[in-house]
This record gives sequence, C-alpha cells and structure tokens, in this order.
Amino acid sequence: MRAESEWRAARANFEQAQEQVTHTQLRAPYDGVIAQVPVDNRQIVQVQETVAVIQQPGQLDVVFHLPEQIVQRMPRSNDAPFGNGLAYEVRFGNSDKPYLAQLASYTTQASAQSLAYEVTLTLPQPDDITLLDGMSANVRLDLSELQSTHATQVWHLPPEAVSYAGDDPNQAQVWRFVEPESVEAVLVNVGALTSNGLEVSGELAAGDRIVAAGAHRLTADTQVTPWEKEQGL
Repeated sequence: MRAESEWRAARANFEQAQEQVTHTQLRAPYDGVIAQVPVDNRQIVQVQETVAVIQQPGQLDVVFHLPEQIVQRMPRSNDAPFGNGLAYEVRFGNSDKPYLAQLASYTTQASAQSLAYEVTLTLPQPDDITLLDGMSANVRLDLSELQSTHATQVWHLPPEAVSYAGDDPNQAQVWRFVEPESVEAVLVNVGALTSNGLEVSGELAAGDRIVAAGAHRLTADTQVTPWEKEQGL
C-alpha cells in the first residue's frame, strides 16, 4: 500500500510538471517573422503584456484610436459598432496615394487617458513603398454609406448660444458668424441638455462659428468681431 501511495504521488507530480511545461510554450496565431522581443529571458510578465512582435509577410496592420464622439455617431450593424460598410483609406508618411484597408479588430472599452477606442486595420504590403514597423500613417474613414438619408445631425452647443425669434417665441435659433463681421440666424430644434451641452439640430455644418454669449441681444444688422483667445488667457 505504501509503494502504491508513493507511485500515485509521483504520478501526480509528473502530470503537474507536464502541465507546467506546456505553459512555457508560446504559439503564434500565424506564421511570420519576429520583429521585436521587448522582454528579457526569465523576466516575469503581466497579463496582456507583449512578449514578442510578429510581422506577417505580405500583410500590414495599421493601429489608430477613434474618439468616442465619432463612435457615438456611427450606426450599429448586427449589434456591432463598426459595420462592414465602412471604407478605410490609409496614407503613409507624406504620400498622397491612398491604400484601401479592412477592419481587423477593435477594442470595446475606451482608454482611460484618451477616451478613445483602438482600431486595427489590415491591408496587403504595398509594392511601391517601403514600410517598417512604427512608421506613421493617416487613416480616412468614409461614413457616408452608414449615414441614413433621413438621419438628423445633432450638435452640442452652450445653452447661452440658443435664443428665440422675436416673432415666434417658441422657435429656437442660433447666430452663425458670416465673414467679415456679420451674423445670420439659423433656426434649430432643441433637444436635451447633456453634460456635453444643449442638443440642437438644424442647418448647421462642421466648421460653423456660433455665437456662444449674448445671443439674445443680436439682430441681423449687428456687426461682430470674433474674439481670438490670446496666449495666457
């Protein structure tokens, strides 16, 4: 009986040692070339820590971060925030030539520092340019195919930017700056007040300069001068 107990104990220790040996092996998800090993031999590593950078011949990955303001505006497709209809164009360095890329992966939790989501694109290695790991790239997203033709763009403005037309006290409006020193009224619909500001929708566009203070005192004949923030203010 004693010999059998010792045999069982030795057998258990052997099986445990075999399992520990399997934990010492790392297998790459695909064939490639090891470009970098950022850790030292016998170094203790943490969960999710990079131990090797592997490059797949003939294929490139482009990693960038997408702000949450843009992610919020993207329609969901099959319960996923990034649909297959998105078109990605990548330009490398100072080159103006675009290369089409496909979505490879993305994170579902924003970075605590930047409040942005990491997106990884993949594309074939171009034949007309030399690219190495760590080089810069510019990514252009075409969201036009995902935007519904009936979708209403919502903007967030300071509550003080919204006033009401004199002939219709229920009609909200904002004042848009028109070069060189005039303003024009733009009728808007007012939504909820959020932490980002008051939600409004109307004939507004990105790049419009909206009067944010004293809007209730303006008229179409008022001449204004944009205030440029000086250094130190």
